Amino acid sequence: MEWTSGGIIEWTSGGIMEWTSGGIIEWTSDGIIEWTSGGIIEWTNGGIIEWTSGGIIEWTNGGIIERTSSGIIVWTSGGIIVWTSDGIIERTSGGIIVWTSGGIIVWTSGGIIEWTSGGIIERTSGGIIE
Repeated sequence: MEWTSGGIIEWTSGGIMEWTSGGIIEWTSDGIIEWTSGGIIEWTNGGIIEWTSGGIIEWTNGGIIERTSSGIIVWTSGGIIVWTSDGIIERTSGGIIVWTSGGIIVWTSGGIIEWTSGGIIERTSGGIIE
């Protein structure tokens, strides 16, 4: 263990831990964890996770997931999905899909399809089909 003007550093067979006025950093064979007044960040071979008062963000090879009090956002190579209390929006290279309590709307290059309790409406360059 070493005491410096900047803080304390401890070396063990499990890893290294450093305490400073800015927070705590721990290095192990599994990764790095940093605790500060702003939140917690964990770096591993699997990705990065950040916990703050605003929510959680996770970066992995598969994409990014952000969880906040207002909902969840997922970014992947396939597109973006947003979950909120109002519904779900999915954006892909094929188009946009919106799910809400009022129904489902699908936007594609071919047109728009809307499913509601009142029925199905399809809007295309050829006109409207109900």
